[in-house]
Amino acid sequence: MVIKIKYQNDHTEYYLNSFDKIKNYDNVVYINCYENKLTVLPKLPNSLETLICDSNPLIKNLRYINIFIY
Repeated sequence: MVIKIKYQNDHTEYYLNSFDKIKNYDNVVYINCYENKLTVLPKLPNSLETLICDSNPLIKNLRYINIFIY
């Protein structure tokens, strides 16, 4: 699994292998978890602006999410 994230005021893209490894979770503005076979997402940070999670089984199960998904 590869999760790409970005923080507020930081344009660097960080690569992690687990949601548990994300530090300063409340400052995350971008998460890309494309094609990771995810069936669920953790609680998302309030600061999140972009979530890219297509090509995951969870997309079929999403009914409502208050974030732009592409």
